[in-house]
Amino acid sequence: MMRCPRAMLMALCTMMVLALPCFAQDAPPAADEAVAADPVLLRYAYEQGETLAYETSVDGVGSVHVMGQAQAIEMVGKMLVNMVIEEIDEEGNFTTVTDVDIAELSVTMNGSPVPPPSQDIQMRTKMSPRGEILDLQLTQTVNQEGAQSPWNSEMAKMLTGGFDLNRMILGQKLAAFPEEVVKPGAEWAGNAPEVQVQGQTAPLEITTKYVKNLEFEGRECAVLDSATCMQPAALGQLATMLGMEGSTTTQARSWFDIEAGRPVATMEKTQVSMQVNLPGALTGAAGPATVFLEMFVDTQSKLLPVEEE
Repeated sequence: MMRCPRAMLMALCTMMVLALPCFAQDAPPAADEAVAADPVLLRYAYEQGETLAYETSVDGVGSVHVMGQAQAIEMVGKMLVNMVIEEIDEEGNFTTVTDVDIAELSVTMNGSPVPPPSQDIQMRTKMSPRGEILDLQLTQTVNQEGAQSPWNSEMAKMLTGGFDLNRMILGQKLAAFPEEVVKPGAEWAGNAPEVQVQGQTAPLEITTKYVKNLEFEGRECAVLDSATCMQPAALGQLATMLGMEGSTTTQARSWFDIEAGRPVATMEKTQVSMQVNLPGALTGAAGPATVFLEMFVDTQSKLLPVEEE
C-alpha cells in the first residue's frame, strides 16, 4: 500500500504556487493606450542597496490521480517577495537576494488545508543587465527532512517532468534581451538554466516577442509576451524509464518600464499536464505507481510602492 500520496500531493501544490516570476508585477488596466515606439535598448537597471517589494496573487485549480484515486487541489491567496540589490560588479551584473513569503497563500486538497512550510525561501541570483541568469543559489530552503517529505525536490521533479523547486522559484519567463536595439515586432529566444533530474539534464528555451509600447501610470512600458515549455522527452532515457508523458507550459505577458529598467506588471498562465510512473522506492508501494497531474494556475503580480521613511 502506498505510504505517501498526501506528501506527493502537497509537493505538487507547493511547486505550482511557486511557479512565479521573481520580478513580477500586476497587470495594468485595459484603459491604458498603446503609444508610438522608437527602437530601444532593453536593459535591467538597479541601484546597489535598492529594495523592491512585490505582491503576487494566485488562483489555481487541479487534480492528481494516484492509483485510480483522484484528489482535487485548490489554491488562492498572495505571495510576498522582497528583493534586495546586494551588489553591482564592474561589468554591471546584479547580485540580488530574494526572500519569498507564502504565509498568506492557502492550499487545500479535497477541501482540507495543506500545512505551510516551516520557513520561507531565500535565494541569491546573479544576473546581467540583459537578464541572463549567471548564477543561482538557494541560501535558505523549506524543511526537506525525511525521504517522504512533501518538499522532496527529486520527487517533485519527477512529478512535474523536470521542474524542480529551484526552477519554480526562479521563474525566469523572459529570454535575455538582445544585444542591439529592438522595436515592436521583434522576437528572440534564449535558454534558462538547464533542468536536471537524477543527473540527466535537458535544455529549456524561452521565446519572447516585443508586442507594443503602452503607457501605464506615467511609465512608457514595452509589452513583452513570452512562452516556455518543458517536454519530458528532452530528458531522454530517464523520461522513457519513468514513462513520462505531457508538458509543463507557461504563457506570460510583462510590462517592462523602459526608462527604469524593470518590469512593472506581469500576468501568467501556467499549465501542467503530466503522467509519470514513480518508482516504488519513492511511493512506498510494492511496484511503480502511475500518477497523473493536471494543474491550471493564474497569477498577477504588482510592484508595491516604496515606503517613505
